[in-house]
Formats: sequence, C-alpha cells, structure tokens
Amino acid sequence: MNSPHGCPVMSIGPLGQFIELAKYWLGAPMMILGLFFISVGGRYPTTSFFLFSTLTVGSMLLFGIFVFALPSDYMPMWTVYLFAPICYAMGAGLGYGAAKWPKIGIAVIAFAIGALFGSLVYNSVSPAQKMAATSFLVDWAILFSSGVIVALICIFLFDYAVILGSGIVGAYLFLRVSKLKS
Repeated sequence: MNSPHGCPVMSIGPLGQFIELAKYWLGAPMMILGLFFISVGGRYPTTSFFLFSTLTVGSMLLFGIFVFALPSDYMPMWTVYLFAPICYAMGAGLGYGAAKWPKIGIAVIAFAIGALFGSLVYNSVSPAQKMAATSFLVDWAILFSSGVIVALICIFLFDYAVILGSGIVGAYLFLRVSKLKS
C-alpha cells in the first residue's frame, strides 16, 4: 500500500489547505444554506434545485480536479482560487437547468440522497470486508447504483422527494458544519 496506514490515502493537496484555512468562512454559508433547505426548501423547489445542483456539481468538480488531476501537495494554493470559480460556474449551469427543468433537479437531489444511503449501507454492512481491503471500485459501484435507483424512484414521487431531499441535505449541511473544531 502507498501509506503507512496500510490502505490507499488520497490527498487533495492545496484544496485541503484552503479548506482548513477558511473553514469558518466556508462553514457559515453552508449553515445558512442548510437552514434554508430545512425550513423552506420544499416550499421553493426551483430555488432548492438551483442551489443544490450548483453546490453539488461545483464541489464534485473541484474535488475531482484536486484528487485526480492535481493531487500533488506541492501545487500552490492559488490554484484553488483559479479553479473554484470555474467549477462553481459550471455547477451554476447545471443549477440553471435543474431550476428550469425540475426532473433534472429532482434527479440530482435524489441521486445524492441515494449515494448517501448507499454509503451508509456499505459502511454498516461490510466493516469486516473493509478490513480485508475491499475494492475501491465496489464502494463506488454501490454508491452509484443506489443513487440511480433512488433517483428513478424519486422522479415518480416528485413532491415527497423535494421535501425529504431538501430536509435531509439541509440537516446534513447544518449538522456537519456545526461540528467544526477550532
């Protein structure tokens, strides 16, 4: 293995440094966004679709760039300032599409909830398998398949999916950020 821990370790390099440096500046908007999703996310679905899709796609692109394309710890931190606006602008493009065509928005929210559910199932069912160095690909296959299944189900249960999805995402954002340590 490539680490003394005996398991693969991924580095996000300058993005990790940036997140650690600006955790409170990033955390405050996330808490506000979480409160929005919890309180009125179901009442304003187009706004929820736009915000959620922008945040999700922008964050996935940004993490993807710094995990797979620029994983070096020797990259300068200014690269985060260069790539973050580009990634979130691309996320805003999908956010606009999600607000304009609600089935895209519900698919994005439901896919994220399904992937979260798949992650919980994988981590609760297979702790012994993780010790046996299960495949990284198996984890991603479970996340992706559960995300697709929940997305397909939620397209037909539109109203409930908006309310539950925005509530779960809002609670996650609010509680996850409120656990920041100084």
